[in-house]
Order: sequence, then C-alpha cells, then structure tokens
Amino acid sequence: ESSKKVACCLRVVQSSTYGVTACAWSPDGSVVAVAGTDRHIRIWCTASWELVAELEILGSPSRSVCFDTRSSILASADEKKLLMWSCATWSETTTPMDPVDSVCVVHFTPVSAAAQLITGALDGQLHLWVHGARWSVGKSCDGHAGAVTALAVAQSGELVASAASDQTLRVWALRTLELVYSLATQGCNILCCAFSPDSMSLAAGAFVSRVLVFDLSGGTQARQLDGQDGPVRAVAFSPDGSMVVAGAENGALRVWSPWLGWKYVRSLRGHQGRITCLSFSPDGWGLLSGSADGSSRHWYVGPPCKTCRGRGVVKGLLSTSLCKPCRATGAVALPCKYGCGHQSLASDMEAHAQSCPSRRVHCDACKRLVPFLERFDHRKQCPALGEVQVGDILLSVEEEGQKRKPAGLLEILK
Repeated sequence: ESSKKVACCLRVVQSSTYGVTACAWSPDGSVVAVAGTDRHIRIWCTASWELVAELEILGSPSRSVCFDTRSSILASADEKKLLMWSCATWSETTTPMDPVDSVCVVHFTPVSAAAQLITGALDGQLHLWVHGARWSVGKSCDGHAGAVTALAVAQSGELVASAASDQTLRVWALRTLELVYSLATQGCNILCCAFSPDSMSLAAGAFVSRVLVFDLSGGTQARQLDGQDGPVRAVAFSPDGSMVVAGAENGALRVWSPWLGWKYVRSLRGHQGRITCLSFSPDGWGLLSGSADGSSRHWYVGPPCKTCRGRGVVKGLLSTSLCKPCRATGAVALPCKYGCGHQSLASDMEAHAQSCPSRRVHCDACKRLVPFLERFDHRKQCPALGEVQVGDILLSVEEEGQKRKPAGLLEILK
C-alpha cells in the first residue's frame, strides 16, 4: 500500500528553444538545472518556479549536468569540455582544472567521498577528479572501447556504473576504479543507468525498448521491464526506492514499483517528444522530466491518502494528507490504540485489533503479559496452571495507558 503514489503534472516549463538534453535537481531541493540544445542551462527556483539564471555555453550543448552534495557547484559537460559553475553567483568558477581531451558525462560522488566527481570521455576513459587547490585527475582507467554514454554513482559511495557505445555496461569500485562486474547487455547499447537507493540493484535503459534490472549481489540480470516505445534514454529510482521511472520515445513515462514485485503501475503522459532526462526531488515527491519537445515537466508523485490508502485518490495535487473524497466525508485515520503505529478508519479498527502484533493480554495464573496472537499457545504452556482448569483461566487486555481491569470484567480466554 505504501508504494502507491498520486501522480499529476503540476507545471510545464519551456526550458529550451529546441530540445532538453539534461536536467538535475539540487540536493537541497531549492533549484533545478535544465540544459538545452540551444546551448543554455536554465536555473529555476522550485519555490516559485521563476527563472533565476540563464547560463550560456560556448561550444556544443551540454549533455550532462549535476550538482555537488552541498548544492554549491553545478558541473556541466559536453563532448569537449567540463565546466564548473558557482551556485552562489551562477558564474563560472575560477578554480583551475587539469586539461582533458573530452568529457561526455559527469557525476558528483556522494558525501562519503566528498569533493570528487567522475567523468566519462569519448575515448571510453573514466576519470576520477579530486578538488583541492585545483580540480585534478586523481585516477583514470580505460573503461570502454567506445564513447561513455551514461554514468551512475551509488548512494553508498562505493560503486559507479558506466555504459558505452561498445554495448558494455560495467560496475567499478569508486575509490580505485577497479572492475567489479561486467554486466551482460544482451548485445544492445545502454543509453542510461541508475542505482537503487540501497545500491543493490542497477536499472539500465537499452536502445531496444526495454529496461534491464541487475542484481548487484551477484552481478546477474534479475528481470527485464518491457513495454517501452523505442529506445529508453532516461531512467531513475525514487529516493525511497518505491518507484522506477523510464522515459519512452513517444514522450510517456512508465512507472514500475519494486515494492510490488516490479509491477507496472502507470504511465505519465504529456510530452510531445522523446524523454531525454529524469530527476527526482530529494524528498521524492517531485519528478522533473525533460523532452526533445523543448519542455520540462514537474510531476507530483507524492504519497497517497493515509486514510483510504489510495482507493479514493483522484487526479490532482493533494493539499493535505487526505484525498478529496476523504476530506469531503470527514474521514479521519486513527492510530492503533495498542501502539503498533498502524493507522486505519474507525470501522476497520476492530479487524486490525485481531491481528495487531502489539496487543497483549494478562494471564491471571502466571501474572505475565502474553501477546494476543499467542494466547492459545499460552493456555497449553503456562507454568502456573497447576490443577486449575484451562477454561477457568482469565486473561485481560492490557490497554495502553490504562490499568488492568478488575477480575469481574476480565476478558475470558475461550
């Protein structure tokens, strides 16, 4: 139930004259960066969705953008150079950098490996950068025989995945750039990839209309998500791991739920061109999608109504934690009186009480609290029964915050 989400498009932002190539949500959630084929990176404030900066790129359009973990630096990469922008002034930083021949994709590493980023090049090389007095290349490796097309860094800070035009998908140890897995791609090009929040799964979008999901505990393919219309150029996990979203060639976003056994949940439609990039907000309630139609869309994918558990949800933004039908009828979710944390309607509370793991009964023979679900087993095993008939043993419900009821009102264990 908790994996169900409400989904609706909140706004459409015209982010490029021609097409969107990359997008990123800052880790503090305050801004989003959207790069376009018109050689501009536009910065939007998420509080008001006003344009706060427009960064001009001299040369090729940016193919990749990302923020550092402190939301203080924005990095962008095209096929020739790597640029760093200050998020305080939205101007290029003056920190010197080691020269590189080409940079296709860029990704900052998490806090556990602070002040580092990794880049992939046209010649298939991977470079791990270290920030000190200058941005310098700390380690490099010949990762692929073709141009690097995608990078993803695990939240644990231990793994990085890279895909290339030579139809390879590989997982590396982030700190040493040593090969951990070379994953089977079924002989197709991988255009994008993303780690699950627990770093145990890797989703990869393929040119042949499918998403491949790999189990990183053994480096094998676990499943295949079909149904895409054309190449999958963007894929993303939600921060809580409840959703996997993939962008299709026809402009639709397809959503699966790992919490429901990788079940297909829904499609989000609105774009008129192929999906090129995806980025979740840090809280997981917002999703930013970019398209070749030149627009980026902000989707609400927040949690469902806590009262009806999604059964009464209607399309639209939720202004409170209750959906519109539940607000109209005045329905209220009540907490379990036994303290297990479960919430349900008053009409469903009694049914929950019969299976609540926190409910206890008091045995008048041994003077112990017994789990309600184990009361029948306790009848047979109670050490204080002696010669007393089992049917005469009284057990009382130990209500939270209340004293045990007198013997004349005790709940008889039948």
